[in-house]
Parts: sequence; C-alpha cells; structure tokens
Amino acid sequence: MHPIPRTALLCTACLYGLAGCASDGGSTDANAPNAPTRLVAFGDSFTDQGAYAELAASLGVPDAGRFTTNPDPMWIEHVADRLGLEIRSSAAGGTNHAEGFARNALAAPAQPGLSQTPIALQVERFL
Repeated sequence: MHPIPRTALLCTACLYGLAGCASDGGSTDANAPNAPTRLVAFGDSFTDQGAYAELAASLGVPDAGRFTTNPDPMWIEHVADRLGLEIRSSAAGGTNHAEGFARNALAAPAQPGLSQTPIALQVERFL
C-alpha cells in the first residue's frame, strides 16, 4: 500500500473546507445569504488553469498551458461553476494562483521558461 501524498491530503482538506464554507443548510444557491463571493485557488498542475499558457502560445501551441485536462474543464472550474463563481488563472488576471511543477514549500528543480512558485509562496503573495 502506498502512502497518500501530502498534496493530495492538502487538496482534500481544502475541498472539505470549501464545501463547508459554501454550505447554507445544504444549499449551493449563489444567492443564499452565506454564499461565497469569490473563489481563490493555490496548487500545482491539478489546479493550474493556464499559468504557462503564454509560454505555450509562444511555442506555437495556442490552446495549451494547462496540465491535466486540455481542453476539458478542471476540477476547480467545476467547483466554481457549482458555486456560480468565476475562476481564471492569475496569469490571466484571475484568482487561481496554481502553477504546474509547484511544490509545497521549496522551488522545483529548474525548468527553462517555467516559474517555480511553491504553494506556500503562492499563498504568501496572495495574502
């Protein structure tokens, strides 16, 4: 049996926290009194909506830049849709700060042309 990676545990904890924040007696109505007004995301390639889209376009791949589901929606987009909120990559002026190759606290090994912003720094920059 393989141990569960810390990033998977962190994502699971964040999803449960988000579900609790969005809860209004079980309602996901965007007009409910306790409904969230924005969605902010941090993470790695599982949440990255296009931090590298500009680089991909410069390499002649204009519809790329996301890691896991090109061209389908990512999990964070499903959550945003369910809550009636918008989520876009921070590279496009949005509130999704996730970047592929991100680690929890340390920078990833050098990848030419790619940012290596750890999740802890993504959160720090947001705060």
